[in-house]
Amino acid sequence: MKTFFKFSVIALVSILGVHFYAASLAGGRFDDNYNKFTMEPKSSIVVGSSRATHGLNPNFILGGEIANFAFDAFSSPFSKEYNDAIYSFLGDSLKSKGTVIIEVNPWTLSLDTSLAEPFREKDRVLSKGISFGDKPNFSFLFKNYDHGWGKIIMDEVLFPNESKNLHNNGWLEVSLEMGKPSIKERKAGLLASYRKKAKSSIVSDYRINSLIALIDSLNDFKKVFITKLPVCTGLLKIESEFFNEDSVYAIIREQCPTTEFIDLKPQGLIWIDGHHVFKNSVELMSSRLSQRIQ
Repeated sequence: MKTFFKFSVIALVSILGVHFYAASLAGGRFDDNYNKFTMEPKSSIVVGSSRATHGLNPNFILGGEIANFAFDAFSSPFSKEYNDAIYSFLGDSLKSKGTVIIEVNPWTLSLDTSLAEPFREKDRVLSKGISFGDKPNFSFLFKNYDHGWGKIIMDEVLFPNESKNLHNNGWLEVSLEMGKPSIKERKAGLLASYRKKAKSSIVSDYRINSLIALIDSLNDFKKVFITKLPVCTGLLKIESEFFNEDSVYAIIREQCPTTEFIDLKPQGLIWIDGHHVFKNSVELMSSRLSQRIQ
């Protein structure tokens, strides 16, 4: 009995040790969101979708004194869930002076009526009550990581994912084959997907009002900029089929008259798929934005 108890204790300690070791290694390779939950809060942030998390590197914005808290169109369309996550991340700095860059696009201001749950942010990472600022972040690992923790060791150390790396400032660096055939193939697939999605998408008053509520809650303390990031002309055409940009943004301008709109231009930029900017273009786009907001 004593021998069994001894080996049980040794086994338990070993298992816990492996889990603590895996948690200590958790970083930007094993998950596309984890580092956003371990970042130290800053009074200035970027919010939005994958266009922003791929395309805006805080190192080139406001001297690096800003965090990228953008996610993707499934996790962070404008909604109560995203707003609450932003407030939670900012914490005490919510009422400090700073800058907020809000990236907007048709997909984060609309609903896809073909989905069984059009409010697609439900049950995604920002709706799970995960805490921010802890490293390791056991709250994230317990509530949002569905694999064995040994996979963290594999993805971070043994067989690291070389195609994606979520930096500690929240920028998601994507490294893909950039030959013309590869870009053409990815772009064709992306446009086909969005063409189908556009047919069932409608502008959402709820999402517009959520964005306006976010701006109103930040305006007393921070300078807020609404930013449109450039995409390829093919995607712009698809978006215009269901999203009347002028009328939607006119509503936001009317409700938030002190908020400046920035429409970044595409000159000199390269995309990996017509939607997300190639990592070698990120510095150029981030620097352009930084010049506009200073």
